[in-house]
Amino acid sequence: MDAERFRQVREVFLDAQRFRGRARDSFLAQRCGRDAELLKEVTELLRLDGGEPSVLDQPVVTTDPGPGKVPTHSVSAACETTPIKNERKSAVISAVGSFVLKDRLGAGALGKSYLTRAESDPSRVRAAKIFRSELHLTHSAAESVLTRLRVDHKALEDAGHTAAGVVESGWLPVGAGYVVSTYVPGESITAYADRRRLDLHARLVLFLDLCEAVEAAHRIGVIHGGIKPANVCVHLVGDLPQVRLLDTAMHRAVLSESTLRATWLRCEVLHGTPEYVPPEHAVGTGPVETTCDVYSLGALLYELLVGVGPFDRSSLRRFGVEAMQRIVSEEPPLEPSRRLAELTTEINELSTKRSSTPEKFAAELVGDKSRLVLRCLSKQPRDRYKSVADLAADTRLVLDGKAIASPPPAEPESLGIRMMRIVDKLRRA
Repeated sequence: MDAERFRQVREVFLDAQRFRGRARDSFLAQRCGRDAELLKEVTELLRLDGGEPSVLDQPVVTTDPGPGKVPTHSVSAACETTPIKNERKSAVISAVGSFVLKDRLGAGALGKSYLTRAESDPSRVRAAKIFRSELHLTHSAAESVLTRLRVDHKALEDAGHTAAGVVESGWLPVGAGYVVSTYVPGESITAYADRRRLDLHARLVLFLDLCEAVEAAHRIGVIHGGIKPANVCVHLVGDLPQVRLLDTAMHRAVLSESTLRATWLRCEVLHGTPEYVPPEHAVGTGPVETTCDVYSLGALLYELLVGVGPFDRSSLRRFGVEAMQRIVSEEPPLEPSRRLAELTTEINELSTKRSSTPEKFAAELVGDKSRLVLRCLSKQPRDRYKSVADLAADTRLVLDGKAIASPPPAEPESLGIRMMRIVDKLRRA
């Protein structure tokens, strides 16, 4: 096996270790594609690795059996040692509604996601998210959140939108809200671009597809509210990559409950991705509107192009909520080329993943690509693109090698808005 092939096998093997059961099978099918030899080599490494099968391959206990059903228990010793638990009541959860939890897919600020199968039809694979108990989501708040989510997804469904749709939602007896949605196999947009070693032009093409998906939702009044790479899935339809949005409108549904904002922000810092949070939400103010998605799209594009986010992820988490609020709401992000210049130890790897050299990579980040990103990341919503359609239009210009126009001068802030900002700054001082 030559060095390049070894690197490829090792990379797929390390990524596959994060998955179990059906989730691993779906990942390998997506990642290896038609390369049967690659699949064989990675599978053999996984077998030799001796990784334990998922402890969730068998249900532990059904918490919501429904009328006339009796909870079932497994005698599997492996299952007894590592059950899924709700943090608040330490109650074992192995099913939500009519779906049995299987493999864990991931975790974020709102909750943990699992691969599920329908009890009546094991071939029906779905994804379930169980909200974190740290959100202190009461039954009434959960009902409000889930109602808002169902309304938004009904609008998406009626419009034929490609976002992952809600299949079922509800409230578990152990005190947790849940949402079951369509399962979309694939990988995050940044992981896909890095694995395929896409150059900056190809990455912008992917980003344009994402903008068009977000704009289609905006046209019918549905705002995502939580755009980040983990919520943007790329899967292949034939040989063509297709961008799909996950967790659509879920963050907006949570943020519509004003009592949840403070706890949501703490969860974003502890478990989520605070670098994608718009400044107005970082300080707990401002509605969830289109310019919020524009900001998050800008943060995603920054990482897609440069390889890191506009702010240091570990610093945002390490120093807590107040420091994160100050950094995101006050500190301007570095220009992409200047951010890249700081990454002296990573620049060779980052440029290789973009089929480039360090010198060419740095030069390509200067100019309109930088202006495109930084306008999205403006601290004030009024200074960003007014719509995702406007952002997409400028992205097309950059792809065509045409100059983008300077943004119009910002309207001066009203006295009321300036006073609100001063009061908020004093409150956080």
